[in-house]
Amino acid sequence: MENLENINFEIKLAGVELLENKMEEVRSPFPKGYTFNYNIKVELKHSIDIKITVAITSVDILSDDSQTKFASIKTACIFQIPNITNYLDETTHQIELPVVTNQMLSSIAISTTRGIMFAEFRGTGLHHAFLPIIDPKQLK
Repeated sequence: MENLENINFEIKLAGVELLENKMEEVRSPFPKGYTFNYNIKVELKHSIDIKITVAITSVDILSDDSQTKFASIKTACIFQIPNITNYLDETTHQIELPVVTNQMLSSIAISTTRGIMFAEFRGTGLHHAFLPIIDPKQLK
């Protein structure tokens, strides 16, 4: 398994964007201790030409029985990676970043999305729908 000590990698957070925010009419407030469920997806897209990776994070906030969607939000974290071409697979012509790097970028994207969710849902019925701590190794 790779670790970050063995990887020579420069990464700069170059931008953060709110791509989508949809909220259904929500009863307010939810009972204290209400458990929300979440569908979380992080997709990494690479551009060799401009040397960036974009982590697009999508989150659905669901009822405790996962039958009702209260909201969905989509964000983009843009990472500038000057040496991204070092990870170009000549056979597939695809960027193949190290697994630990993908996990790190996903973790940053999820944490950033958590903060955006807090700001966007403040003062609404979803004020306490805090995105849980996610181990990026568990993302598929």
